[in-house]
Amino acid sequence: MPISAQLKYNVDVVCEYIVNKIPIPERNFVAPPNMIVIRSFDVNKPGAEVDDIKGGVAGGSILRVCTLAIYLAIFLYCWCLMEGTATRLS
Repeated sequence: MPISAQLKYNVDVVCEYIVNKIPIPERNFVAPPNMIVIRSFDVNKPGAEVDDIKGGVAGGSILRVCTLAIYLAIFLYCWCLMEGTATRLS
């Protein structure tokens, strides 16, 4: 079936299929989060002192997450923004 999001052809059919045919996965809100880290980056300058360490970036796929982990991540990000150790997401 031809579809085009730019021309808005059959987008409604795709949305209807997703809603009606793809089952909602079961959620386990007490399971520990699970993530596969594919790559990581060190954003610190070589030889940085402990007080100057900014952190790093991890990239990968989140396989399982619980609601508590999402709230914790949001809290930590907001806290780092207030402390000036994180940059805003754009």
